[in-house]
Amino acid sequence: MTGPHAHPPGASLDRRALDSATLTAYFDALTTLPVGPTWAVLQLLPRTGLRIGELCGLRRADVDLPSRTIRAPRGKVFVTDDARVVLQTYLDSTKSADVMHPDDRAAMRTWLFPGYYGPIGPAAVRKVLRQLRETQPGLAPVTVRALRACRRVGRT
Repeated sequence: MTGPHAHPPGASLDRRALDSATLTAYFDALTTLPVGPTWAVLQLLPRTGLRIGELCGLRRADVDLPSRTIRAPRGKVFVTDDARVVLQTYLDSTKSADVMHPDDRAAMRTWLFPGYYGPIGPAAVRKVLRQLRETQPGLAPVTVRALRACRRVGRT
């Protein structure tokens, strides 16, 4: 695009991404959530740059921690050190799956972030994000799109 309204490449992403203070406040707010599928997705959104639907729909086989990659629909994503710690913490928390109902154990083995009838849905994650914003005083409005943009402009 040319003309008076043209922006340099990546400018809209930079405006959309959270500043470092807001991102720090966001990660601090996430410490109030229990470790689980929603917690992991909200932690990984700014650290991977994946779309929320892509993250929610990942299968366990899509994650290769030794080679530090996630196989996403649009290609492989490199797993940063922070994202690896989040994934490892989450995976360690799911090792108690042997006390679950057999149907639930099957879902845990298939989907990385299981919900009731398959993978956790983006709407459920957005609902928890909205509740987090409402219960955390001082947390600036945070959107899924702004979280994703953080990785794309190098803020995480």
